[in-house]
Amino acid sequence: KGDMISVYGNNKYIGDYDYVINCTYANINTLTNRLGFEVSENQYEYTFVPIIELDIPRVGVTIMDGNFFTLLPYGKSNQYLLYHVNHSVLLKEVSTIINSDWFANDKLPVNKMDLNQHFNLMIDSSIDFLPVLKKAKLKGFLHGPRMVKSKKDDTDERLSSINFYEKNYCTVYSGKIDHCIWVADDVEEWIS
Repeated sequence: KGDMISVYGNNKYIGDYDYVINCTYANINTLTNRLGFEVSENQYEYTFVPIIELDIPRVGVTIMDGNFFTLLPYGKSNQYLLYHVNHSVLLKEVSTIINSDWFANDKLPVNKMDLNQHFNLMIDSSIDFLPVLKKAKLKGFLHGPRMVKSKKDDTDERLSSINFYEKNYCTVYSGKIDHCIWVADDVEEWIS
């Protein structure tokens, strides 16, 4: 309808909009491609982050020098998230569109792995820096895709970017939370 964009989801009409700001993170290129715009190649990663129980004071720990780990409090619970640079990324693919299997419950990468064995590998790779991790108990895990810029493994660059495709469609790729203010200001200025 004129300059408006019609949006559909799950083959159902949702509505017509003056502006569409696509912030769908790892799935950002899917809609952009469907609208007929050129999309960039990205690195898609399927990640695994254990939720652990550990009897320690509530603290976050990150080892920064090398390929090590991060331990973060999980919400307001007494649990923690354990991320490991070498072991949390299960799969990597460079492509313009994310692998649809990563959203299909029967094809998820975590379905093909021994979760306890992988968790123990992460613990064994981290206990030299935080020995109390030997007492960690696996309570669950988070998993799913993320997107990073391709060809940035050497620098781990995570910049945010806004791409304006037409006067009423843009994409916002969020690299880090500390970029959100300038991103919001730029999008607001674009709409104004």
